[in-house]
Amino acid sequence: MFQPLPVVRNILKAYGECADTWSIATWFHFPNGWITKETDSEAESVAPKDALDWTNDVIKAARKLKGTYVA
Repeated sequence: MFQPLPVVRNILKAYGECADTWSIATWFHFPNGWITKETDSEAESVAPKDALDWTNDVIKAARKLKGTYVA
C-alpha cells in the first residue's frame, strides 16, 4: 500500500539521492539513450517508464546517471 512497484524501488535506489524530485520524474518520462530498442535497422531511445519490463536495462541506465547533472 502506497509503496512503489519493486522495479521502481530498485530503480530509485540505483538512481541515488536527488535534491530535485522533478529530475527523477523527467528521467522516467523522456527517452533515454541508454535504453534502446531495435526498429528496422536502427536503435530507438525509450523512456524508462515504457521499459519497466526491461529491469536490468533501466537499472543500468539509472546507475549511469548517478552523480551527473541533467538539465
